Amino acid sequence: MKFVKIKSIKRLHKKTTVYNLECSPHDSYFANNILVHNCKPGEDLVFGKFRMRSVEHLMGEIQLMRDRYHFNVLLVDDDLFTAKPDYVMEWCDAYAKIGKPFAIQTRADLCYKHPEIFKRMKEVGLKWVRMGLESGNQRVLNYMRKGTTVEQNYGAVEVCHKLGLQVIVNYMLGLPTETKEEILDTLRMINVTRPEQRSAAFYTPIPGTDMWEDCKRRGLLVSDDPTILGTRSITDQPRLKGIDYAWIQTQMYGRLYRQRHGARKILNRQEMEPVRRVLNRVLPRIVH
Repeated sequence: MKFVKIKSIKRLHKKTTVYNLECSPHDSYFANNILVHNCKPGEDLVFGKFRMRSVEHLMGEIQLMRDRYHFNVLLVDDDLFTAKPDYVMEWCDAYAKIGKPFAIQTRADLCYKHPEIFKRMKEVGLKWVRMGLESGNQRVLNYMRKGTTVEQNYGAVEVCHKLGLQVIVNYMLGLPTETKEEILDTLRMINVTRPEQRSAAFYTPIPGTDMWEDCKRRGLLVSDDPTILGTRSITDQPRLKGIDYAWIQTQMYGRLYRQRHGARKILNRQEMEPVRRVLNRVLPRIVH
C-alpha cells in the first residue's frame, strides 16, 4: 500500500484522497476516498455517491502508524465514517486487536439512528465523539441544508451519554436570516444536552458557496475580502451586517465576554500549556 504524508492542505481538489498523518498526539484519517458535502449543484465538493475505503486497507494504514509512530489515541476525523453500520461493525472487529482508545467525528442523525454501532465502538475503545449540531432551530437547520432535525441533535448526545461516551459539540451562530429567538434555541440546546466540550462559531461566509452568494444578494457582507472576515472563531470581527454580535456573546458568556477574549489570548500562549491542561480537566466538573 502506498500512503501520502502531508503537513497541511490549502485546497482540496476533486478525487483527492487525504492521509493526514501529522496530527499529534493522535493521527487523523479519512476513511473515504472523497469528501461528501451537501453543496449546491456545480460547486467543487459535490460527489453524490461515495465509496468507502475497504476495512483491510484502512486497517493497514492504522497498523502502519501504530508500529512506526506508536500513537496513543486514534482520531477518525471523518463524519461519514459511521454512514454504513455494517462497515463500522467490521472495522470494530479488526480494530479490537489494536488496543488503543480512539475518537470519531460523526453526524447527529447517524448517531441517533444507529446507537448499536456506537455501543460496539465503545466496546473496542471509543472515548470521544465529535458532532456538528450547528443549530437548535429547525428552520435554521433547513436553511443551511444540514439534513438533520432538532430531535436528532438532542437524541444523539443522549445516546452517547447513556453509553458513557464524552461528547464534543460544534454549533454555529449569526447566520443570515437567523433571529434572536432562534439563536436562543441553539443556546438552550447546548445547555440542556450538556456536552463535555462545546465549540462555538460565528457563521463566516466562504467565497464560492451559494450561501456567500445569498449574503451578497441580500447586501449582508461586511466585506468582499475573506481575509477581513477572518475565521469561524468567536471574535469581535463582524461577518455580516445586521447581526448583533455583542448581544450573542453576552448571551453566551455574560457581560464580561471581552475580558474572556483577553484571558483566552493569554491562555493560548505556548508557555501556558500546563495551565490549559489543568483547566480542561477541572472546568467541566465545575460547570456541570
